[in-house]
Amino acid sequence: MQALSKEEKERILKAVEEDREFRLALAGAIGFKELLERFARLEERQQKLEERFSELAERQQKLEERFAELENRFAELEKQFAELEERFAKLEERFAKLEERVVKLEERVVKLEAGVAELKIALGSFGRRLGRDLEETVLNIYRDQASKLGIDPEKVSRFTYRDREGLLGVKGAVYEFNVVIQEDGIVVLEVKSLVELDDVEWFYEKVVKAEKILGRVKRRVVVAVNIAKDAVERAKELGVDVIYGAVVE
Repeated sequence: MQALSKEEKERILKAVEEDREFRLALAGAIGFKELLERFARLEERQQKLEERFSELAERQQKLEERFAELENRFAELEKQFAELEERFAKLEERFAKLEERVVKLEERVVKLEAGVAELKIALGSFGRRLGRDLEETVLNIYRDQASKLGIDPEKVSRFTYRDREGLLGVKGAVYEFNVVIQEDGIVVLEVKSLVELDDVEWFYEKVVKAEKILGRVKRRVVVAVNIAKDAVERAKELGVDVIYGAVVE
């Protein structure tokens, strides 16, 4: 067999390098085809593994970045939690002091309530006397205006009725009036230092109920040092006469 020339050898080597089919055919001819096929498959698997490894490395990088963010966030939360614990400790301290102050205040309130109760008992009778004295004083101040309505302050008396049977409303309710008894009927007066709208309406309703006991009421009169403007207007609507010193807004 004739030996290959240098040019033929170079052509064969080049074909082996560049032509895969020729390389496989040559390998098969010399018994390496199966080995090369296995090697090719291994190369393909290696490439896929490298691609998969690259993907996993990228995911790992993202996970590490996310983990770093979470660590930073956790550190911030720990710092905030420590601040909250410190604030809570201060609040507990303030709360303890406040509780102590409340206990002392409650003790003072108990003593004060006892003192107020004693004072109420002492002032109860004085208040009733003072109220009657105030009514008499106000009536005397406006004696001239009362006289124009046919009312003599000297003849005004106090009428008190306890509704034990509930004839006028609630059982046991007490109704008090300043009254002047005249031949043609009864004059009922409400005497206060200040009269407001509610006072006028309550006085009117009270007198309407009391007519069941007093009899015919011919005149209803409110006497006040000061009276609200809307109270004056409401009194006119209800037919209640008013005697007053000044109208206030």
